[in-house]
Amino acid sequence: MKRLISLMTVLVLFGSMLLPGVVGQASVDQGNFDIALKAYEDPIISNGQVNLKVTLSADANTIVDENGLVKVTIPREIFSSGDLSNIHSDAFIFDHMENPAKDDPDSIAVFVKPDSSYNEGAAWSASFQLAFQAPLLRPGTEIKPEQTFNVAYNGKSDSQTLRVKVEEGGNPAPFEKWWKSAVDSNGIGILEEDDSKYNIFHLAVNADRSFELGDVTITDQIPDGLSVEQDPVETPNIEATDATTVKGIRIVEVAADGSRKYVTSQYRDAIFFDETTQRLEVNFKNLTKTDSFLIEYRVNMETNKEVYKNTATMTSTDVGEVSDSVLVRPDSNTNFNKALTKSVNKEFLIGDDTKLAYTLTLRSIIGTIKAGQIFTDTLDSRLKYSKMISGMELFDVRQEGQTLTFTAKKDMELGTKGEVVFEVDASGVAVGDTVTNKSEIELDNEQYDSNTVATKRVSNAILIQKVDQDDANKLLAGATFQLLNKDGEVVREGVTDASGQLIFKDVVPGAYEAVETAAPEGYILDKTPIPVVVEADSEDTISLVVKNKRNNTGVIQVEKRDAESKEKLANAKFTLTSENGVQSGTTDATGNLRFEHLTPGEYTLEEVEAPEGYVIDNAKRVIQIVSGEEKTITVTFENSRMKGSVMLTKKDSKTKEALEGVEFQLLDKQGHVVEDHLVTDEKGQILVGDLDWGEYMFKEVKAQEGYRIDENELAFEVNQENVSQMIELTKYNERIEPNIPEEPITPLEPSVPEEPSKPEKPSIPKEPNIPGETNTSEKPSKQPALPTTGDSGMQWFMMIGIILSTFGMRAYLQTRK
Repeated sequence: MKRLISLMTVLVLFGSMLLPGVVGQASVDQGNFDIALKAYEDPIISNGQVNLKVTLSADANTIVDENGLVKVTIPREIFSSGDLSNIHSDAFIFDHMENPAKDDPDSIAVFVKPDSSYNEGAAWSASFQLAFQAPLLRPGTEIKPEQTFNVAYNGKSDSQTLRVKVEEGGNPAPFEKWWKSAVDSNGIGILEEDDSKYNIFHLAVNADRSFELGDVTITDQIPDGLSVEQDPVETPNIEATDATTVKGIRIVEVAADGSRKYVTSQYRDAIFFDETTQRLEVNFKNLTKTDSFLIEYRVNMETNKEVYKNTATMTSTDVGEVSDSVLVRPDSNTNFNKALTKSVNKEFLIGDDTKLAYTLTLRSIIGTIKAGQIFTDTLDSRLKYSKMISGMELFDVRQEGQTLTFTAKKDMELGTKGEVVFEVDASGVAVGDTVTNKSEIELDNEQYDSNTVATKRVSNAILIQKVDQDDANKLLAGATFQLLNKDGEVVREGVTDASGQLIFKDVVPGAYEAVETAAPEGYILDKTPIPVVVEADSEDTISLVVKNKRNNTGVIQVEKRDAESKEKLANAKFTLTSENGVQSGTTDATGNLRFEHLTPGEYTLEEVEAPEGYVIDNAKRVIQIVSGEEKTITVTFENSRMKGSVMLTKKDSKTKEALEGVEFQLLDKQGHVVEDHLVTDEKGQILVGDLDWGEYMFKEVKAQEGYRIDENELAFEVNQENVSQMIELTKYNERIEPNIPEEPITPLEPSVPEEPSKPEKPSIPKEPNIPGETNTSEKPSKQPALPTTGDSGMQWFMMIGIILSTFGMRAYLQTRK
């Protein structure tokens, strides 16, 4: 017998694993849930719209895919037309339909899948709706007087029976206006406030194919606060080979078998819609009994009003004027389509921490949550309510013992949420204990639990011990470590003490990495991450031993550069001083100098001799060689160039005497004036300093009086080789000489004149011949004879005059100086 019972048990378990999930099959009980069905039309009238509302409510994390689908069963004989795939909800997904149902040929079965994501961590209640049109109910129509509708989900079900009202002498209507979405218990259409896809109106023309209609005109005035959607989605189960619109309006042709298709393009010229006034007019002209059409449009809610009345009218030469109206309102369901979630700010209480903050969030899935909605939170006995943190403007809070009751003060529209945060004292939670908490929401007089949150008090530690790699007994102080979480965030940081230890206390359980960021002095840094896991149930200290290797490989490289050109400079001498002594060196041809094999510590680098032509940099650089850092430390020194100077001396080209008062200009290589009005002093000198490296030239612009200007420019260059010395230049000027007469010929010594002989007695001259007369005698001249050039008296006179002139000219020239 025992073997038989065991075998049967195995078969039952094995069979349950093989059986596919079906609607109504019970699953593992994960929490409280309920399924409800509500039908508003009682009785069902001829050609009337039937609206079914299915509501699923559940504790948090109860609705899962493994539970299967929601199944809604509709009697086939009461269904005339309608789109049963349009379920008017974002919290459910239409799966498929069976017409007829496989398990009942007299029924239609609609299968819908709940979106379990809404129930994750939240107490949940949501609904979907099905709407369809009943058939024409005339006297003699064969139909059951009562129609039963059923819903089933995961082993639970609900049903509702509606009466059928046959209209005595009822006549088909040539024109009707239909609301093709959800309605409330009063038959008023429910508008989706944020999405037009469910807000569908149909204007039905000759729906029963009972009329010949001539010259048909339909008018419809969209009420204030609503507007026609200009880019509407297509309605499922309508053939959409022609899905064009005229300003958001479509025409649907209904076949005798009930099939429908869009034919808007055929009637484009018959549709008139004024976007400003929101007035619609459609002209069909003449229709036969076989013609049946729907005028379809969707609306957006522009202004929130309590109710909208939408009236449309058809006129025809055969039936006159027929009007029909529909009432619609914004969705404001107070009991359903909402979710309550709970969260806590800490998963763990660490050490002496005693404060927890709980957050309750109430949000709408569809429609508006009305003021007066209630939810509660009962605290664990180890917790004590402290205070409200936020949400007082949205909720009234009342405390009774360990229970907090929250009541919504005002409506919460779709897309908004109400959130309340309060603080509790968790001093009563002992180390190792876990405290749980959940909230409850009242939905249709039932209480449903939110998700449950938990917090555990823990106490633990991570101990890091730092030692020498070659001598484990040598404990190393000064090592810095960081503790990183799984996201790479630093959660703790510290330095090993004199005993080589660092302890991180009360760490939140989880996976971490310990990373060394600075090694002890004289040791190589080891950045290898050390994984460590802190278990939630462990109160032990986790010990980590980390070893370091000594480091004696520090390098300092000096770079010497020209401050202006940035070119590297050779022959700069440096000293490097530390507690171990002084090292020195000189930059090579590449401008570099390396000090290698440096032990960790502090070094002072100083320039003691600059390259030729440069100013020494006296700034001292203090450098730290850090243990474990293997990179070369590069230090750059820049030297400014020394300034050059020049001295120009002006001299007489012959006497070499200094010439004062000569004026010069100093020009650069391009001929630009560097210095102007440079004048030689009493020593004949000009001194110019503070010259940058480059080529220059002196240009004489004014000479001393009596000297010629030397128009030849005197060039020189200031460079690295001569910048430390005075450049000395000399320039000569030639004197302007006066025009002096040639040296006279020295006269010969005069001879002593002979004693003159006694003159003879002159003869008496004859008388001069008078023209026309004959001179018979001459008379001697009475004037003495003048000396001739060759006479000695004249020579002495000329020599004395020349000598006097020479001395006079020389005296004159000396006074000019």
